[in-house]
Amino acid sequence: MTRGALLIGNPGEKNTDNYCEGVKIDIDNYKKYLMSPRGGSWDSGEIKILTRPSSLDLLLSMISLKKVDYSFIVFCGHGYETNGKIMLEMTTGHSIEANELKKDAKKRTIILDSCRVEYIPQILHESVFAANERFAAQRTNARMFFDEALRGCVDSVITINSCSFNETANENSQFGGYYSSSLLDWSIKADFNNDDYFTIAEAHIKAAEIVKSMSQNKQNPTIDKPRLPPGVPTFPFVIDGI
Repeated sequence: MTRGALLIGNPGEKNTDNYCEGVKIDIDNYKKYLMSPRGGSWDSGEIKILTRPSSLDLLLSMISLKKVDYSFIVFCGHGYETNGKIMLEMTTGHSIEANELKKDAKKRTIILDSCRVEYIPQILHESVFAANERFAAQRTNARMFFDEALRGCVDSVITINSCSFNETANENSQFGGYYSSSLLDWSIKADFNNDDYFTIAEAHIKAAEIVKSMSQNKQNPTIDKPRLPPGVPTFPFVIDGI
C-alpha cells in the first residue's frame, strides 16, 4: 500500500491579532504521530508540510496524492463558512473550498481543524516519540499492520471538522488546537485491551467528547463518513500491531 500525507497549516500573519501559535504545534505533532508506531509508522518522505501555501503549491501537492493508495490530509488554521460551503484560508487573500481536498481520492481521511463561523466575502512531549532499541522493529510491524488494515477498507473519503457550523475552533498557545491536541493525546494514551487498532471514527468520537468538555459544549466536532455495513471498518488511525 502506498501512502501520502499532506499537513497544511495557516496560523495567520505574525504580529497580528489573529495569529495562532498553536497551528505550528499541531502540524509538528501530527507529523510525529504519523511517524510513530501507533500512527502507522509513516516515512518522512511520505509526509509533506505546507505552511500558508499558494494555490499552485497546493495544486501540485494534491496531484501527487493521486498516485497513492491511501492519503491523509490535515488542515489547521483559519477558516469560515459561507453559503453552506466550508472555506479554508491559505496564503493572504486566497481561500479554497474544503471539498477541493476530496478530489481524485481513493482512500482518504481529511481533518479540518478550523473555524466555521459564517462569514460573507496536556502538551505532547518529544519523549513520547523517542527512539529506543525496539523502535525499528515496532515501525516495521506497525507499518505492515496499518497497511493490512487499510486493505480491508472500502474506497471512500472521511472528512472531520473540529467544530460545527457557525462555531469557532479553539486553541491554546501551549498545546495547540483543542481538537488536534485531544485527538493525538487520546491516540497516544489509548488502552487497547482486546483491540488490535482503533479507526479514525473511533478516535474522533473520543476526541469530540474531550473537546465538548473543554469548550463547555461551545465547540462540537463533526464527522462525515460512509454508512458502512457491520464489520466493515473505517480507516485505521491508532495501531497496536507491534
